[in-house]
Amino acid sequence: MLLMYGILFGVYFIFILDEKFAEDPKIRFGQSGVFSISALFFFLSARHFYAPADYADMAPFAGHWGLPLSYAVGVFLGICAIGLLVWKTQKVAAVAMMLFLAAALPFHFYGAVHSVGPDHDLGPMYIVMRIPSEFFMIWWVWRFGTFQTPLRELRDPGKLVD
Repeated sequence: MLLMYGILFGVYFIFILDEKFAEDPKIRFGQSGVFSISALFFFLSARHFYAPADYADMAPFAGHWGLPLSYAVGVFLGICAIGLLVWKTQKVAAVAMMLFLAAALPFHFYGAVHSVGPDHDLGPMYIVMRIPSEFFMIWWVWRFGTFQTPLRELRDPGKLVD
């Protein structure tokens, strides 16, 4: 979980520093939030391909479909990350991300109680940390993905383009 927040805040603050200290900044405050959540979802997508068996164990009802389900979730996360970077699909991707985060919480709960899946070796204590984290992530996606559409400005910085 620390690595997740390291990616989220690391990318965010790199772009914030660029905006603050560059002579001609191209990235604005809201855009850095979009880029950071997209980077995090790319990481999570890759993680589903790197260790799919860990995620398959978190879905006991899937049986032998657990591994393909893990790969499908990885593809979905990658598509959402790309969709968030395209201003025409940004809001749809953000809503899909928020729904996914809400839907994934019971799987993380199961993983923590049964000590299966990545990062769940803390047991129930993981849930105490994960639930506020999940709501924070949903807020972050809502704030930067749907509340404003900052990526439209990248086509012509400083001027909103429809």
